[in-house]
Amino acid sequence: MRGRHLALVRPPLKRRLKALGVEALEPGEETRTVRIRGPRHLFRVLEGLSPKERGQALLRGLKVEHYWWEPAEEEEVEEEA
Repeated sequence: MRGRHLALVRPPLKRRLKALGVEALEPGEETRTVRIRGPRHLFRVLEGLSPKERGQALLRGLKVEHYWWEPAEEEEVEEEA
């Protein structure tokens, strides 16, 4: 059976993530690739942020522009339909 001894030699998850320079996802978090369009400078700014900071900035912008709704509201709308 291939890989059955891997658990004996593989470093713990926290150490592997630290070596990659990333953080573990918190409960309820996801990571996805999404295409966006914008001015060139937007991407220079986004690339300077951590993934967590990018998510926070996007969430704040969505709330300011009134594109955001809480997931509970979405479930209520589906039930009414």
